[in-house]
Amino acid sequence: MNSATRVRELLLSAKEQPESRETAAIWADVLGVERSAIGAIAQGVGLVAGEVEAIRAAMAETDVDPGLYTVALNNAALALGTKNLSAHWKQHRHHISDVTLQGIGWCAHALPSDDAEVAEGDLSKLRKLLSDFEAELASTELDDALRAFLLRQMATIRRALAEYRVVGAKAFDGAFTTLTVDLKQSAPMVERMADSKLRQAFKGVLKAVAGLSRFADTFLKVNGALEVMDINLIGPGPGGGPG
Repeated sequence: MNSATRVRELLLSAKEQPESRETAAIWADVLGVERSAIGAIAQGVGLVAGEVEAIRAAMAETDVDPGLYTVALNNAALALGTKNLSAHWKQHRHHISDVTLQGIGWCAHALPSDDAEVAEGDLSKLRKLLSDFEAELASTELDDALRAFLLRQMATIRRALAEYRVVGAKAFDGAFTTLTVDLKQSAPMVERMADSKLRQAFKGVLKAVAGLSRFADTFLKVNGALEVMDINLIGPGPGGGPG
C-alpha cells in the first residue's frame, strides 16, 4: 500500500457515485465526513490533492516514463478541484477516466509501500472506544473548560480516522503527537477529572491511538509518559506500536 494506491481507491469510489449528486456530498461519503461539514470536506479534498502532488514528486525520482502518468495526475488534480463543491458531480466526474485510473495504477506499482496500513479490527476498536467515551462524556457533569478540552481531543481523533483513508497511518502519528502535547500543556485541567468511568474511557482511547501511531514509543521516550493520566503507553500495542 502506498499513497498512489490510496488515491486511486478514493477516485474509483468517487467515480462510482451518481453524476446528479452534489460534489460536496460525494466527497463527504468517500472521505467519511459529515455532509454538513463543508470546511472539513474541502480540507479532506485538499488533502487528497496534496497527495496527488506528492505522488508527482515521487514519480519524478523514478525512471518511469512521465508519459505513463502525467495526464492521469493532471486529471486527478482537476477532479479534486474545490472551487465549486455545490456543483453537480458530473462537472468533475469525467476527469476520473480509465486513463486516469490506469496512470495512477502505474504510480502505485512503481512506488514502494509506505507500510502505512492499519488492521480494520484496530480501526473498529478505536471507533468503538471513541463512541463509548463520547457517550460517557455526554452523561457526565463537567465544567465547561474541561468539557471543551475533551471534545477537542475527540475531534483530533475523528479527524485522524478520516485522514487515514488518504494518508495512511501517519494520520495517527500526527494525532498522537497533538494529543500528548495538548495533554501536557493542559495538565492542571486534566487532573480535575476524577478517577471515574469517564477517565478510564479516556485512557482507553489514548492507548488505542498510541497503538496505531508508528512513532509513539520513540516520542514518549523523548518527551516522557503521560503521567498526568497515569498511563504507561510504552509496550506492544494493537497496531504494533505502544499499548
